[in-house]
Amino acid sequence: MSRSAAPESVWRIIGSCLAWLLAAILAVSLAMWLAGALLRRLGVPPLIGAALASGSGIAIGQIVWLVAAWRGLRRLPPAAPAPGLGWLPGLALVLLCLVGGAGLVHLTWSFPVSQPAPSSRPDPMPTPVPTPVPGPTAAPSPGTVIREAMAHPGLAALASILSLAVVVVLAPVGEELFFRHWLWRRLGSRSAALRGVATGGLWIASHLRGPLGMLALLPMALLLGWARERSGSPRLGIAMHAAWNCGAVMSASLKLGLG
Repeated sequence: MSRSAAPESVWRIIGSCLAWLLAAILAVSLAMWLAGALLRRLGVPPLIGAALASGSGIAIGQIVWLVAAWRGLRRLPPAAPAPGLGWLPGLALVLLCLVGGAGLVHLTWSFPVSQPAPSSRPDPMPTPVPTPVPGPTAAPSPGTVIREAMAHPGLAALASILSLAVVVVLAPVGEELFFRHWLWRRLGSRSAALRGVATGGLWIASHLRGPLGMLALLPMALLLGWARERSGSPRLGIAMHAAWNCGAVMSASLKLGLG
């Protein structure tokens, strides 16, 4: 009688995920640097150039997640059919995430973080963030944004389309397939609590934020993990993630527009 194969070590799984995380960070940093240098050489205005470079870098990072998930899922046995939660609970969760994303940005703008004293030293290169949550401390003045957009409407439209496509479409798909589908299934023999903590913790860590930024992502991580366990499929999580990011973008746009 053949013995069943022993479950894969949790530390080996997490180590593999961290290796892909490092690859994604390096890819994002390199893509942002190359895109920024090219756009400056082409004379693209600074704010639009920064948005295009950031969007390009984040898109490359999401492609790394998708490649990792595709390679990993091919090596796993077929999954059982997902039971699902039904369209009404799913719609309620999506709407909850839409409100939650907007509310998080509203709270971030209502309680801005104090800034350090100016320094004569040059600023270091900014750390890339796969799914940014806009905040008041990093946002330029609304007048500056409007003036640059009116002077270069075509480039401004391109930057807006790229940013929306990355934040609302590509990031939810890439991150959910990597963390709460491939990684979730690799941890399939473990308890739902362990899978939720591991996938949620690594997802939060991938955003490279400070303690407050990571704490702000904790409710979303818990909600996405619960939805993944109850639905048995990443589809609901992708919709919830997209709604959360969409709410954050809309709230930030209103804050910038109203000043």
